[in-house]
Amino acid sequence: MLDANSSLPHDGPTVIVELMGATHDVDRVFNHASNPHYGITQASEKPEQPPTIPIPYTTERFPKLTPSYATLFGNLNEVTTKQVRSHPGCYSALIPFGAGQRLTQDNPELAKDLETFLKSLGFPGSNHLQVARPTPSVVPPNRARFAKPFPYLLLNAPEPLCRLLLWQQTFAFQINSKHLAFNAVSPDFQVESWVILNLSGSFVTPEQLHMINALRTIATTLMTDRAFLSMTNTQLAKRGIGKTATERAMISISTFRLTFIPRTLEDGIEQPIWQLQGMPISRDLKTHLVWLRIIRRTHFMVNNILSLEPDKSPFGCVWCKAETHSSENCPLPNTNDWKGPTPAHEYLTPDPPVRASDSKKHWPK
Repeated sequence: MLDANSSLPHDGPTVIVELMGATHDVDRVFNHASNPHYGITQASEKPEQPPTIPIPYTTERFPKLTPSYATLFGNLNEVTTKQVRSHPGCYSALIPFGAGQRLTQDNPELAKDLETFLKSLGFPGSNHLQVARPTPSVVPPNRARFAKPFPYLLLNAPEPLCRLLLWQQTFAFQINSKHLAFNAVSPDFQVESWVILNLSGSFVTPEQLHMINALRTIATTLMTDRAFLSMTNTQLAKRGIGKTATERAMISISTFRLTFIPRTLEDGIEQPIWQLQGMPISRDLKTHLVWLRIIRRTHFMVNNILSLEPDKSPFGCVWCKAETHSSENCPLPNTNDWKGPTPAHEYLTPDPPVRASDSKKHWPK
C-alpha cells in the first residue's frame, strides 16, 4: 500500500511505501525515521563545551549531513585514502562550505585558518592538532569550480574536541575578515547515502497522486525484477531479515520514499526532480553499488505509457554537499545567527566526477 507522508522534513511533498504484508519485525532495522538525511545536529548527549570561545561561531542546530563515499573520498589521492580508511579514528573530515577546486586554489591559507579556529576553542592538547588540505588523485581542470576532493583532514585533535565537532557538525565563523564555515564528519565510513536515483522531466510534479502512482510503479516493477529479487534476498538473508525472497523484497521496498525537490538551473529554468531514497541493501560499498545499478537500469513505465526517466545530470548542493536539495535552496545560510559565507547565485551545478583524461577536456565556464 502506498500513502502520503508529511511527518518528516523535506523540500516538497513526499510519498512512502508502507510495509506490504511482511510478517518480520523490521522496526529495529528498517524504518523511515532512521533515514540519516532527515536528522538534525545536537541530537545526542551534549559533550564537553569549549573552555574558551574567542572566535564566536554559530551554535544553532543544523540539518544532519550524510556524505556519500564519493563526497568523502572522491578524487582524494590513493595514499591518503588508504591511510584514512585504515585508521579512521585518527582523523576528522572537515568539508568547507563551497568546497572544491576553486576554493582550495583561491584560499591557500584555509588549512591554517581552520587550525587557528580549532585551537582557539581551548581544549587541552589542541596545540598539537593539524589540518591538511586535500591532495587530488587527478588534478581537475582549471575551470572545475567545485571538483573533488572536498575534505580537509584534521589529525592529532584531542578527544573532547572531536566529540564536539561531530555533535555540532556545522561551524560558521569569521576570522581575519573572512567568513568561513565547514561541516565536520567522521571518515569512519559506516552509513552510505540513502539516495537511489533522481527522476526529471515533464512528469515531475508536486501532486501527490502522481507521485503515489510513480512510486507504485517503481515498487511493483522491482517486485517482478529477477535481479532485484535475487540480490535483495541474498543480502537480507545474510542478516537474518525476512523469511522468503518476496518478503525480503517487500521489506527493502518498504523503506522507499519519493520526494519532490525544487531546482532552478543556472539559466533560470525551473527543473524539479523526484528523488527516490531507500535504505542501502548492504554495508559493503561494492555490494550496495551493484544493487543501485540494478534499480537505475530498470525501466519504469507508469500505466504502461509514461516512462520515468532518470536525471543523469549532477545534482546536489555545491555549498554543503547534501544530495537532498539543490544549491539555491541550501538551508545553512538561512540559519539564525549564520556567521559563514553568503553563497553566490551563479555556478550552482555540481561538477561531474574528475577522471584521468579530464585535464584535456573543455569544461564549461
